[in-house]
Amino acid sequence: MRRAVCMDAGTTSKLLIAKMAVVKNVKSVKCKIGEATIRYREDASDPGHVLVNIDPPNGNSKGLDCDGKADIGLHYIGLNCLESSLEFTSHSK
Repeated sequence: MRRAVCMDAGTTSKLLIAKMAVVKNVKSVKCKIGEATIRYREDASDPGHVLVNIDPPNGNSKGLDCDGKADIGLHYIGLNCLESSLEFTSHSK
């Protein structure tokens, strides 16, 4: 997972399949240029589901910003990732 999260060149989008236990229990991933943040939280607007966001290290405009949603009981989650410089609008981390 570190290789995909810390990527800083070579692709503008990616689909990651991650173990739910990893994104739930790991808060960050150390990359060469900083730490990528992993946020896991229950979706207040949709009980029984979780939201997962992975933000690239600060200042890494080529890093991948990933978002996903899944049922709480699943063992894996699909994360849609887009190069952070291509996001339509910025959002707070």
